[in-house]
Amino acid sequence: MIMDNEMKRLLFCALIVCCVVACEKRDIAEDLLSVEAGLPSQPTKTALGSKAGNYWPLFWSAGDCLMLNGVQSTALSAADAGGATATFKFAGVGGATVWNYTYCGVAGSDCTVTFPASQSSNGNIAVNTLPMYASSSTPSGSITLSPLGAVLRFSFTSSSAVTVSRIEVKAIGGESICGDYTIGKSAGLLNGSLAASGNNRDNILIAAGVALSSSPSAFCFVLPAGTYASGFQANITASDGTIMEVWFNTRSNKTLSAGVLYDFGEAAFVPMGTSVMAVVSTENFTVDTVSY
Repeated sequence: MIMDNEMKRLLFCALIVCCVVACEKRDIAEDLLSVEAGLPSQPTKTALGSKAGNYWPLFWSAGDCLMLNGVQSTALSAADAGGATATFKFAGVGGATVWNYTYCGVAGSDCTVTFPASQSSNGNIAVNTLPMYASSSTPSGSITLSPLGAVLRFSFTSSSAVTVSRIEVKAIGGESICGDYTIGKSAGLLNGSLAASGNNRDNILIAAGVALSSSPSAFCFVLPAGTYASGFQANITASDGTIMEVWFNTRSNKTLSAGVLYDFGEAAFVPMGTSVMAVVSTENFTVDTVSY
């Protein structure tokens, strides 16, 4: 009888534990949220697609995550990436009164994003370099993100064997072009305004490793939208250590608008030479009339 009582006590304790675990699993499940996030363009997002008409589409990439009020979603799988919309799943976001979403966001913050100080380019923008946001006063199963940065694009040719190893871009006026930025709010909702808030610099490094030829090779990088009074200067460094200095003249348009690609055209790479490149076209990578 003593053994039977002991067995009953152990069984009773085990049942309590099982009930607690079951309750915990149910609570977590009820706090799961799935959100379909649309990019502001047609059919990798984080990378530019092939130009379609007068705009550049954006697509989601494998590994992408969103932040919802500072809580990170699960990462996109390769099977879920590649389109202009994707579903992100969150846990632990219950009880919110404002729903602020960020891409390239900082964990624990509902309003901070990062523009990387180091980027890479093989003719496209790199994943996790173009911060975006969306905001809602009610939970929603569908959102559309808005970009906070602009893309600068330029191309080089060479009649001799030259490999561009890296590019350093600097804001001539000393404005910050990378680091953490706080997105402004109106009544708790993100409004798209940006303010430098930490780890900010006036230069970025772009890894390349691109062999030039007589056909132009394009390079892209992302900067925060804003006004840059004096434009930009870049050192284009070849694998043999030679450097070409380039000045990017934005002409009368000193403000870079979010969601716009600024194309500076092409130039021949001249070791130890200098070139001035001006904007030859501005093209949107957002389409306001697209519905999802």
